[in-house]
Formats: sequence, structure tokens, C-alpha cells
Amino acid sequence: VAFDSPISARHRLATLYRLRVLDRFRPFRRVGTAPNHWVLDAIGAMVVAAERGVETDELHWRRDRALGLAGSSQLAHRVGVNGFFCDLLGAARGRPGADLRVWWPERRCRATWGEVVRPDGYGVWQDAGAEVAFFLEYDRGTETHARLVAKLEGYATLAVAARDPFWVLFCFTGPKREAAARKALAGAPVPVATACEGAPPSDAVWLPADAAGGRRRLAELG
Repeated sequence: VAFDSPISARHRLATLYRLRVLDRFRPFRRVGTAPNHWVLDAIGAMVVAAERGVETDELHWRRDRALGLAGSSQLAHRVGVNGFFCDLLGAARGRPGADLRVWWPERRCRATWGEVVRPDGYGVWQDAGAEVAFFLEYDRGTETHARLVAKLEGYATLAVAARDPFWVLFCFTGPKREAAARKALAGAPVPVATACEGAPPSDAVWLPADAAGGRRRLAELG
């Protein structure tokens, strides 16, 4: 969530915590102290359910499960994926005409396309009169290059049935990992672009796998 200043962010988060809209935890670190990580609390789950027109049980939300993320090996991955989409939401707030029209998390993607592909998220970004649909593959360097390439087979199958074109975006932890992976991803059967985490994903950080020229803004992929 984008706030006007760090002070207002802390104030709003503290208020939401007192109202039980949000809960928080600090994951264990051997050295130093981790920042607060924020998840839905009971009232927040009720608000989300009401906005979606469903019962709270249908969200599959449980407080112990939410707080259990503190010890999950997937926490860094979850934070990275959510941060990617939240960065797009923040960019849209400060850019007239920009909008993250669709954000589907991993669970919804799995329920929809799980037999074919299992992306970390699906989105539709709109900016400067252009629109691009994409699947996100957020890579933390734990999978082999062969595994990354194997994922593209499912996307190629999906592309045949899809009504609209899409990109597969690989976001890597650093330039060395990106450079090595790009060699393996060359000749991909679907449009693929790569970037490194850290820079705003709406900016000119995306390098198509099989295109000459420099990096492009996300909207320019459309």
C-alpha cells in the first residue's frame, strides 16, 4: 500500500492494527530485527469478504495460518510477489491513466489454470493508452534453468486456448541470475521478458527474450 509519508504509513497501520483489520508479526532473524509483516486480521477478513460478496469462510482465511507465515520458508517469496504488484498499485496512484486492472494471486491462478500453469500471479496493466496482460514468475534462484524452460510448455498450451495474448514476466533477484537464465529462455514459444527486482516494475526494466534494443516499460510490451 502506498502512503503519503512514512509517518502517515505507521499511523494508519497502527490504527488498522488496533481495529483488528490487520495483524502483524516479526519473523525471526539471527542478527538484527526484522520489520513488521502485515496480514489480515478478523475484521479485515470480514471487510474483504463483504467487498467480494462472499462469506468469510470462502476466503480460506485463518488467523493461525496467516501468522504461521512468520516461520514459512515461502515468506520471502510471498513478500516479493506481493511487493511486485503493490509497486504497480503505487505507480498507478501517481500516474494519471495508469491502472492495475487485474491482480490474481497464486491461489486463484492455481484454481483457474493449475492443470496447465502455476504462475505466482496474473495481472493486467494499463498505462499511456496501452494494455498488457502478463503472468508473473518470481524467481529467487531456487530452480534450475531447465525447470524455468519447462514452465514455458504450459504457457504455450494456454496461449493456444487464450482469447487474448499475454506475456510471461520473469523477475530475478540479480543481474547474474537474469543473464544466465536469458540464455536458457531464448527461443521461448511465448512472449517472455525479464527484469531484476528492485526497480519499479512499471518502468523501463523489461528486456524481451528475443528482441533487439534496450529495456522497455511494462506498458510498451503491450
